[in-house]
Amino acid sequence: MLQEQTQNWTKEYLKDNEMFYPAEYVVRMFKGNYPRLNLKKEADGYMGKSICDIGFGDGRHLALFKSLGFDRIAGTEISQDVVDKVKKSLEHVASLDLRVGINNNLGFEDGAFDFLLSWNVCYYLDDKMDFKTHVEEYARVLKKDGILVFSIPCKDCFVYNNGIEKDGFMTIVDDWFGLRNGSIQKVFQDEEDIRNTFGTHFKDFTFGRIDDDCFGLAYKWFIGYCRKK
Repeated sequence: MLQEQTQNWTKEYLKDNEMFYPAEYVVRMFKGNYPRLNLKKEADGYMGKSICDIGFGDGRHLALFKSLGFDRIAGTEISQDVVDKVKKSLEHVASLDLRVGINNNLGFEDGAFDFLLSWNVCYYLDDKMDFKTHVEEYARVLKKDGILVFSIPCKDCFVYNNGIEKDGFMTIVDDWFGLRNGSIQKVFQDEEDIRNTFGTHFKDFTFGRIDDDCFGLAYKWFIGYCRKK
């Protein structure tokens, strides 16, 4: 199944699409100032800091991070073809460190980053079906007190329409985009479930929520951040 997912996503990202804009709530979280959120202030600024975008896709967030002042900007994707395309399309963004990697094997050194971004990514599983290895790997490449920024679909998100849930996992059967069918993802019941699952290696959880009817698609996500213990 992992090989099939790799082929599907590689084909999608190799399409000759125009560059997408950064996800709205990634911009909000890194640049905004809210009652429970001011990442720039909490991190004492971004200048000279390092960040890894796990599953960077078409590279939509990488130039944003450069503009924010991050010194080391890295990322992973599931195939070399996608890595090569994004490197070429972002030649104007200096010193990008883009590599092939998946959630449980990111391919970077221990304690490499001040920030990890896992936007719509962490819950994708490989054939081993072992989510705790994702948590361990995320913690491994973060510095102590490093910040993990994440988004995770709620159970009533459109991604899970008609999905088959069993023992905390969801088999996708009715994906609107036709890319995920047959894949199995870790599904979370609520914020407490996320906190408990990641809490083996992370602390200081702060949550927000996206709840949007996007012209018939239920965009419902847990969003937030936490720190490595």
